[in-house]
Amino acid sequence: MRKTRTILRLRVAFILFLFLMSGVSLLAVPPLSTAPLAFQITNLLSSDRTGPWTIDYDDPGLPTSDGNCFTFHGGAKYVPGYMYHDYAYRLFGADASTTSSCYAENISVLDGTAGITSEFVNFELIGFNKLNTLDANAPWNILGQAGDHRVYANGQVIIKLDGEIKLTIINTQIHVYTPYPTAAHIRALNPVLLAGWQQNIGSGGEVTAWGYGTVDMTNSDATWAAEVGDPVNHQVKYTLSDISYNLQFPPSTARYSYKVELTPVTAPVNVVSFTPAQAVDYEPVGTDIKVNFSSLVPGGPGVNLSRVSVTCIFGPANKAFAYANKYWQLSTTLSSFTATLTFDVAGETLGDQVNWRIFHRVNSSVPWVEWTGGTTIIDATHIRADNVTSFSDWTVGTLDDVTLPVEMQSFTAVVNAQDFVSLKWITGSESNLSGYNVYRSQQDAFASASYINEGLITPTNTSTTSSYSYLDREVELNSSYYYWLESVEMNGESNLFGPVFVTVQGNISPELPQTSAMGSAYPNPFRSSGTTNVEVTLKESETGTVTIYNILGQTVKTYPVSQGIQTIQWNGRNNEGKLCGTGLYFYKLSTPSLNKTGKMIITK
Repeated sequence: MRKTRTILRLRVAFILFLFLMSGVSLLAVPPLSTAPLAFQITNLLSSDRTGPWTIDYDDPGLPTSDGNCFTFHGGAKYVPGYMYHDYAYRLFGADASTTSSCYAENISVLDGTAGITSEFVNFELIGFNKLNTLDANAPWNILGQAGDHRVYANGQVIIKLDGEIKLTIINTQIHVYTPYPTAAHIRALNPVLLAGWQQNIGSGGEVTAWGYGTVDMTNSDATWAAEVGDPVNHQVKYTLSDISYNLQFPPSTARYSYKVELTPVTAPVNVVSFTPAQAVDYEPVGTDIKVNFSSLVPGGPGVNLSRVSVTCIFGPANKAFAYANKYWQLSTTLSSFTATLTFDVAGETLGDQVNWRIFHRVNSSVPWVEWTGGTTIIDATHIRADNVTSFSDWTVGTLDDVTLPVEMQSFTAVVNAQDFVSLKWITGSESNLSGYNVYRSQQDAFASASYINEGLITPTNTSTTSSYSYLDREVELNSSYYYWLESVEMNGESNLFGPVFVTVQGNISPELPQTSAMGSAYPNPFRSSGTTNVEVTLKESETGTVTIYNILGQTVKTYPVSQGIQTIQWNGRNNEGKLCGTGLYFYKLSTPSLNKTGKMIITK
């Protein structure tokens, strides 16, 4: 394993009470990964026990105060005669014993994992809430079921090759879900002092962790950034697994080991944290939410912990009712509070305001439920949740019947000039979709097919025509393939279209279109921070241009096009690379045989 200095201040788990993993070998070779980058992190040091209170070391089998681990015994931090209060560790860091190694890479410019290291820098606890890990809708303080959810942020992830920085990932936030331990796990921490422990605090189940970050393009290699982050916002998802630890008791520090994979996000994410004051409106930039606290009490034993974390995910919230195409995840280190949450749903299709509703859930393991603490419709684009005393996941929906079935107008497969298979489909209407999957087989039998897209293909969920494309590069010459398209709905149901058949013939020119055409821009409207796509088809031997104009008729951007099928992707910038303003734009295909114009809108 390559020795590096890796700094991680990422609070991965409930330090005192994780299930004991002493029998797990950290020397085992991790399985291969298809992620752009995957690392093994070993012996990360956790410290600073000044986070929120978790439980007391009270148990009927020990000489304690009341025998109840879920009650806080008043008095000093440590009092002789009963077990200690336990507080969450706030920081994760590294020392000379910490190592990292890259066990998988799928970067086009690399030949292997040698010399690739990762550094997680300056993470701190900014969100904490207790939960029931077996039944998220039940009270947290049930023996055998207790656990917590923690959020760590304000750090960076640095990826290096032979000591040279290749990726700097900022605005990073990590979510950790931790079941508390069983009695056997606790006794194993110190077989002498804890020998009499009787009760299971939690299930002792697996710790799960994931998070997001954004590539700092100024301080990153462009090729690496293009393959690790998504192509629009350069955002990265972290998935942590195989989390193990070494603890001591009484507690002071702990060391953690785990695997982490870095992959592009499948939906845009905005992550913001702040320190609130009472009776002040907070509107974190890019999150479409306003938070106001009428009362608040800081957390922690001696440090006034008052951070609030807001994550707005611009994508499906995985529910079976009509919804805003975004949802919010909130967390805090406050001990207690009362707040209002005002949600901005401008541009969403939610029907009659009378039927608007606010929904919440503890986490994605349970269904969404309607918020009953009080709801106020502010105006045509805002709705407020009143009397909020705990944070979780939130979204806005409607009772109106606005669901639209997928109306598939066409689904085609053709071989392009590079001998790749270009898949195209057009829908007349759709809503409540999670996305699309593409399946491929060399047999005319769906049972033998495998899906080939890395993540769900994001839908537009509109009542107007939408065009999609997918390029399959993993095909071989002189081979035939069948393709199916699956539309996946929010409630888990799906519909299958196809198959379409195509043969990739080496040394034979692919069949070119007989006529030229231009499809509709999608998505449309699109955000100023995003992109839109226009499919263009040119017949044999024909060339042309796609030109984007503003409402004054001035040329904004020009793309040359040639024979065959291609997709123009516009990022909202002009020919000089400057970002265009919001508003109406026109796009025009000009060829000897066709002149066609369409409209598109850029929104905030």
